[in-house]
Amino acid sequence: LKFMNQSCDARGTAGMPGASDFKVKDLVYVPCEGKEVPFLAGLVQQIEGSEAVIQVADEQLRFPLGELRRRFKRDDGATCDDNTSLVHLNDATILENLKARHEADDIYTYTASVLLAVNPYKDVNGLYGESQCKRYRGKHIGALPPHPYAIADTAYRALVRDRKNQGFIISGESGAGKTETAKIVMEYLGYVSGSTNQKTEQIQRRVQQAQPILESFGNAVTMRNNNSSRFGKYNRVFFDETGTLVDASVTTYLLESSRVVVHAKRERTYHCFYEMLRGLPDEKLSKLQLQRDKLYLLLGSEPTDSQDDPVQEMQWHAQFKERDAKLFQHLCSALSTVGFSDEEIDSIFQVLAGLVHLGDLSNAEKDEGDEAATVQLDDQILDKASQLLGMDAAELGAALRRRKVRIQHAGRESLHEVP
Repeated sequence: LKFMNQSCDARGTAGMPGASDFKVKDLVYVPCEGKEVPFLAGLVQQIEGSEAVIQVADEQLRFPLGELRRRFKRDDGATCDDNTSLVHLNDATILENLKARHEADDIYTYTASVLLAVNPYKDVNGLYGESQCKRYRGKHIGALPPHPYAIADTAYRALVRDRKNQGFIISGESGAGKTETAKIVMEYLGYVSGSTNQKTEQIQRRVQQAQPILESFGNAVTMRNNNSSRFGKYNRVFFDETGTLVDASVTTYLLESSRVVVHAKRERTYHCFYEMLRGLPDEKLSKLQLQRDKLYLLLGSEPTDSQDDPVQEMQWHAQFKERDAKLFQHLCSALSTVGFSDEEIDSIFQVLAGLVHLGDLSNAEKDEGDEAATVQLDDQILDKASQLLGMDAAELGAALRRRKVRIQHAGRESLHEVP
């Protein structure tokens, strides 16, 4: 510990160079607040006490020495698979390495045994699949380019060899790729565990097909991400002594339930509603009393002012039509794979349709000048919603028009209905 502290004092705190480490003509990065990039490349022109004059493009700027990061020139354009192999290891060089790799479609980078992923927002050919699974099977981290398969393989081999439970923590901001990475890891674990019998194959298919269901009912389009998970999930996969997949479970929590009824402009509620409207055959839509191209109140964003144009919102929603139709087929296939019958699948869509109709009651009117007035509901819409939800229309209407308030008194309580 004493030796380490002396080393830190000589180089500066937190691994940053001290004042004596810099000299004129050194290559550095300087912080860049308020701009699109966090750091800019510069050259030390002059050192004056605890500050330095840095040439940045056509300007000469003054920075405290403690804010400078060392930089090295990358003449051949080569990048590092592992950030710990960088000539100078600091936040600026790590970001520069990640950026250079991302531009070359090398979206994965190690920092020791931690895997960093930068979402490419496009398909990268040849990066996944059975052929890649074969390459990474039994290989140590670092033997091949960085990849989630390598992390998953290391955990799987440790599980089988040491008989100790393993865990993955997949974290990041919205749109970083957490959902896709989780699917990639599950795909590899299903592959590497083998398929020794029909039961194992069925479990593997169910594990893989659970994801489309979770995404349809728990993901939505947001301002930052077209497939944002609005809930947390904890996946558990169980293996026997031979390393064969034998069971799995998914625990979900903290679902953003408010999104069912309200969401921001240029966002959507959960995918399942739009997929149902886009994918169901005309006959079933008619039975559910739904129109394919109608933007129901539950599915559109609430107008924020009189300038909001419904036509523009319809055009915005139109960009997802093809995707919704495709994902509807995946959803139905996944529901069948995990064990739902055709009748149960139809019942699911019946409930969703009932919620869509129920949402159209949200524009009900009330005489605000009369405190005793009740909400005026559209009886036709109310009948549709109650029929599909299996509820009594009169009871549902009474619950929506008036609410019950329980009042506590000394030694007793009373129940009152109010508008």
